[in-house]
Amino acid sequence: MEADLLAAVAQEVEPLLGDEGRLLSVPSCLSTNNLVRDFVLGGQAPPIVIAVTAEQTGGRGRRGRVWFQQPGKDIACSLGFQLAHFGYALTTRYPLVAGVLIAHAVESICRMRLNLKWPNDLMLHGKKTGGILVVSSRGYLITGIGINVNSHPEQFPREVAQRATSLSHEAARELPLSELIVAMVREFLAFFKDGGAAEASLMDEWVERSITLGRRVKLSLVEGIRELNALDINRETGELICEDDEGNLMSVSLGEVMD
Repeated sequence: MEADLLAAVAQEVEPLLGDEGRLLSVPSCLSTNNLVRDFVLGGQAPPIVIAVTAEQTGGRGRRGRVWFQQPGKDIACSLGFQLAHFGYALTTRYPLVAGVLIAHAVESICRMRLNLKWPNDLMLHGKKTGGILVVSSRGYLITGIGINVNSHPEQFPREVAQRATSLSHEAARELPLSELIVAMVREFLAFFKDGGAAEASLMDEWVERSITLGRRVKLSLVEGIRELNALDINRETGELICEDDEGNLMSVSLGEVMD
């Protein structure tokens, strides 16, 4: 099954990349982000480097958390783009933009609307179904994507089972992994080949999809945990604009909305 998945992805993705890109397709790896980074560091990488695996054994989320992925059932992939080649100036709002691009891809296949939680969680019916980890290396922007697709919540680690779900569980049917991956590649290719021109409108769409704004949230910040009112997003920076109990406004750039 894993071999069939990788072959199906290669058949569709390699023609999309042409001479501009390289697809790294492996049955198993520690981390697809590391796979792309190491390839880039090796020198002579093309402008686009994409890594896909059927089994990611050491995937990480924010703050070094382990990301659970069932081999052959869920998505683990990373998309690397050379910023200078595409004339894209990296901004701190990019992780939010990436969430909207992934939502477009998922919805084109699953017909289910995804919501987004600041800063980088993919949500479905109030539960987390995926996450994004963005890193940069040697002028490349690498977007690591993990999505629970065909795994079942009963198989999740106990500490996340009540807060997470999968696309297939919510859709009540098995979903095509390869088609989802190809759809994501198409979305990101279109975005970067346009030099990120759609970024501002995608930020507006992030606001529409947000489950964070307009409510009181518990934020894990550098200085500790605080409860604040999440009011808006700074469209230029991606920062979360919050209000404390005294009516003071603050912008949060590093933090996490706790469940």
